[in-house]
Amino acid sequence: MKVIGLETRGDGDRESVRVRIDLRLPPGSRSAEILRALPRDPGRPRFSVSVRIEPIEAARDGPVVRALEAGIRAAGGRPTRWRKSGTSDWNLVGSVWRTAGAAYGPGDPHLDHTASESVPVRDLARSVRVLRTAFDQLAHPPPAPDASPRPVTDRPT
Repeated sequence: MKVIGLETRGDGDRESVRVRIDLRLPPGSRSAEILRALPRDPGRPRFSVSVRIEPIEAARDGPVVRALEAGIRAAGGRPTRWRKSGTSDWNLVGSVWRTAGAAYGPGDPHLDHTASESVPVRDLARSVRVLRTAFDQLAHPPPAPDASPRPVTDRPT
């Protein structure tokens, strides 16, 4: 949880405080569960929600993760899986499209959305190579092993 805004007001008789927070939910939880757990008794703090974006998590062995890892290796890197508690475009569309996905991008993930965030041009160029390889692998997957049942006979083949 991160406080992103704080405002106080007072008119002599009443005082109020407005706090804006950014609450990142772990995968597997839903915003509705969190909202139901908040107290709603009279006299308790009131709250409102501006934006609700549900958490999403990639299957660690899914096709998109495998393709991105192949792209990273092909570009000379070493894939590192990172469980990120942020949002990406996939958070917005994943539950609607119901398709595999993953978040990927160049730069130091520790610096994401901070004043120190930056991406060197060489990292940006490498990410283009990574994505090109990943997209090619997703567009042209290797053939699946033949899993069709074979007839069983007692005759030699």
